[in-house]
Amino acid sequence: MLASYNCGYYHVKDAQYLAQYYQKYSLSWDNGVDEFILKLMKPKYYNHKVVKYGYCRGHEPYNYVNEIFTRYDMYKDLVQNK
Repeated sequence: MLASYNCGYYHVKDAQYLAQYYQKYSLSWDNGVDEFILKLMKPKYYNHKVVKYGYCRGHEPYNYVNEIFTRYDMYKDLVQNK
C-alpha cells in the first residue's frame, strides 16, 4: 500500500508478479517486493513477460517505504521504553 502511494498500484503488482516468478515471497515487502520494485528500472525486468506496466522509478517507492518503516520502528521503540 505504501509503495503504491508513491509509484502506483500496478507497478507494485508488477513487482509482485516478478517476485512470484522468481520464487520470492510476493506478499511481503522485505525480501520480496522491495527487491523487484528496484529491478523495474532495468530493461531485463520491465520487459519481462509477467510485467504489464513497464518501467518504474523503483528507488523512489523503495526509499519511501523504508523510511516509513524506519520511522515506525523508532516510534514503536519510543513508546515501549516509556
